[in-house]
Amino acid sequence: MVTGIAFLKWTDHGVNTYRETVDRLEPALKLAGKFGVEVKETYWTPGGPYDLVGVAEGPDTKSLTAYLLALQAGGFLRATWAEAFRADEMRQVIAIGG
Repeated sequence: MVTGIAFLKWTDHGVNTYRETVDRLEPALKLAGKFGVEVKETYWTPGGPYDLVGVAEGPDTKSLTAYLLALQAGGFLRATWAEAFRADEMRQVIAIGG
């Protein structure tokens, strides 16, 4: 499994409809399932550099990327994301580097 942390910003449309943002979570979770992705956490962080931050797990980076593309196609959000490593996984990354 791959863990991804998504940093999400509302589009102009997303800001204009911010009152519905919590209601949009359930459809986003269902959409994730279509890609084999499980959204573990969602945090609203308005006023910061991002409007939302999410943590998700998927079978591979392609599935996470496809999910975020589909999510952005809704027109409410723009996303950047990073693959996240737990301590044991980071040890493996370090070992590869020698």
